[in-house]
Amino acid sequence: MTKTRMIVFAALAVVLTLGVCGQAQAQDASPVTSHFHVATLGTVRVPHANVPDATTALNQGITAMGVGAPLDTGGNDTWPCFTGDPTDFPDCSSIAAGGIVLGIPVQNWSLADCTNATTGCGGQIYWTFEDDSAKGALIVSITVKQGTTTIFATGSAKLGTVVGSPGAIEVISDDGIAFLGPGSGSCATGITCGTAVAGPATIVVTTTIQQSKTVKTSIQGSAVINLE
Repeated sequence: MTKTRMIVFAALAVVLTLGVCGQAQAQDASPVTSHFHVATLGTVRVPHANVPDATTALNQGITAMGVGAPLDTGGNDTWPCFTGDPTDFPDCSSIAAGGIVLGIPVQNWSLADCTNATTGCGGQIYWTFEDDSAKGALIVSITVKQGTTTIFATGSAKLGTVVGSPGAIEVISDDGIAFLGPGSGSCATGITCGTAVAGPATIVVTTTIQQSKTVKTSIQGSAVINLE
């Protein structure tokens, strides 16, 4: 049987084994200084024959902040990418098909770098989710808070349309992470940004599929990082 899996991430150089195939697409959209990227692949084969095809629900997967990707000779991020595909993901084509290359997840980040407009954090926020049936507009957002103080907020970014076909995999990365304080562009219009300080910060990611004007499905994931 097959299940539709959608994977949204922003980077880490480890390989996760999944059965995937299909074509990749890319879009960019962002209401602030971050840069979202989207890619689409095909069917994921679940490992047990007795698992039925799902008919409903979005299911949240992992959420983390990982190492940012270096650029390849063409100026593209070397990861995230799917393996074994020389056409759409040449940087990872030498690895056997069935995996994903991501950036290493990191819990402790430099406060000095993250609050520096030149360097930024140097990382990417990523998350995964499974979409088993929903069709419609894909809308995502990222918010980072320390207590009640917001230090990063993308606002709602529209990233195209989810077709909801069985086995579709969506991959999203955001590599524009910096906590630059009030009036800096680290928060979308209408959201007040505060000053980042040493200590824990909570990342909350929201994924919404807008099926119609009145029907939508949303899920959230979270992770805690430390600024030091």
